[in-house]
Amino acid sequence: NGLSPDSQMALSHALARPLGLNCVGTQLHCLCTRAVSARNYTGLSTLLMTKLGRNAAGRDPQEAVISTVEGMLELDRLGFFKRLPGYDKYYIPRSEYLFKSLQPEIEDLLFLGNGYEELFDRFEILYALVYADIDQSRKPGFIWGPPGRFGWKGRHGVGPNPYNALLREATQQGSSWPPLKSGLFAGSIDRFKEVATAYGEEIKKFPWL
Repeated sequence: NGLSPDSQMALSHALARPLGLNCVGTQLHCLCTRAVSARNYTGLSTLLMTKLGRNAAGRDPQEAVISTVEGMLELDRLGFFKRLPGYDKYYIPRSEYLFKSLQPEIEDLLFLGNGYEELFDRFEILYALVYADIDQSRKPGFIWGPPGRFGWKGRHGVGPNPYNALLREATQQGSSWPPLKSGLFAGSIDRFKEVATAYGEEIKKFPWL
């Protein structure tokens, strides 16, 4: 399935914890960022597309990316992240919280140094686009995915634009692009470009960016 035994065990433990989707979402971010660092897109696809069991509300199993995004959105609606000390100043406090809370563990584990930020952005873009792809298939004509730190980069003169960089990379590599070869976006470069282009336009409409 593309996952190391340690990753399989970590995901299983996260899903078994009673703290709910916040815990699972944080663990998923950690495992997926590690997968992206190793260029293990088969593992990334497995993590994002794994079906989580029926929840307390009786809903049918959903892909991990869908379930964890919905859990994070519930915390957003409650204003959880904005209430954390110092996080009310950020455009996307949820993303900043995950970025900072996971940084020590991932940097120590993978010896990334300054590469962590680029890696985190890359994962959050893929996370948002995979969510948008699945959600759009269920809600034709509607496109949305969870914005991350990548949303404001390049728009406020803060370094390069990681979103545009990922799109250029995918376009250049076409069907041989590793995330497509792993099965994401049904392995179709046309499907990826359709979702990514529509989502890119949606990002521009976010009033708080």
